[in-house]
Amino acid sequence: MFGKLSGAGPARNEPVTADEIGEVLRAVYGPETGLGELREASRFSDASRQLERYREGRVLFAGDAVHIHLPIGGQGVNLGIQDAVNLGWKLAAAVRGWAPEGLLDSYHTERHPVAARVLSNTRAQGVLNNPAKDKDLAAVRGLLLSLDDTSRSIGCWADRVDHVTAKTAEDIDAVLIRPDGYIAWSGTDEQPLETALARWFG
Repeated sequence: MFGKLSGAGPARNEPVTADEIGEVLRAVYGPETGLGELREASRFSDASRQLERYREGRVLFAGDAVHIHLPIGGQGVNLGIQDAVNLGWKLAAAVRGWAPEGLLDSYHTERHPVAARVLSNTRAQGVLNNPAKDKDLAAVRGLLLSLDDTSRSIGCWADRVDHVTAKTAEDIDAVLIRPDGYIAWSGTDEQPLETALARWFG
């Protein structure tokens, strides 16, 4: 739960109320949407952090100890399990004395970039799912996300398309998102960006 749509978000330890959930549901799904029953709720943040190194001498870190992010889609659970599987057999090899040189260090080398990609992904999802962004979408504006930190010209479409730049490790360099949340164009498409802008935004 991000918090109320109006004003700053509540403290992490403040109870989540049915009125608060109802307000968010109506904002996203329309004024006729109602909440049947609130059985259990907790708050989380969109904080995104990652350790620089997964190993410090004889200490190795995994799971939530090395990466935290918006818990959207349960990606953190999978990420933590994969950390443990990657590290487990390497630790066993080291304990049994047959681990080749550098095997434990390969844990960081293999797992750090994977988590970095997940953090980039969840940060982008946080932006797209933010209730304030839903209000922008209702105002019939598109969104061009330049994920390679490149500023792209949107020319005459600037009054109907927002442009946000960010640096990620993803292979895709940019996406154009329609007001309904669908991707209208990506940097891997054969057609140029201008063609997609003209098609969807006049």
